[in-house]
Amino acid sequence: MHDELSPLLAFYSERGKDHRGRSLSGILGSSDEWLEREHDYIQWLFPMGEKSPYAPEAPIVDTEAIDAFARQSNLRSNQRLAFQRMMQFYGFELDDDVDDDGKIIVYVDRSKDFERQTQRWLRPTNHNFKRITRIVKSTSLLSSPHLARGLGEALVLLGRDFYGRIGPQTLAIWKSASFGHAR
Repeated sequence: MHDELSPLLAFYSERGKDHRGRSLSGILGSSDEWLEREHDYIQWLFPMGEKSPYAPEAPIVDTEAIDAFARQSNLRSNQRLAFQRMMQFYGFELDDDVDDDGKIIVYVDRSKDFERQTQRWLRPTNHNFKRITRIVKSTSLLSSPHLARGLGEALVLLGRDFYGRIGPQTLAIWKSASFGHAR
């Protein structure tokens, strides 16, 4: 076994930077305007199991990463910070609870800034819809399905309340990613 961390694990451990020299904490501290304008950080915050055509330099989730996120609470905590920052960007806030079996439940609710925040992204075919899909899939893949489910619940309500801005195909993709099947 070697001591060198993969680029993804180094980035999420705050011991490495992305392909453009940005740290996790640096990205999370960026303004909403920066998050909207830049397009290649989301693949580092929420990596997937396949190469991104938009950021081919971004890491790909492999079994080592999945195992590390499952074992290391610091990685999941940093993932939670990334999730929380992006939810703030989209106009949501998080609230946690624990069910009777001791499982964490995450509620993703509209924040007091929801209306203002959604003006930048809540319109048909906006690129942020793909970012949201990535967030749901990545959090589920990397040992935080409670985050994906919480966001999924919020997206179902969003689809109901903003039908027309969010089409049925997008909503079906979000439901499938959040819950494993369309609800």
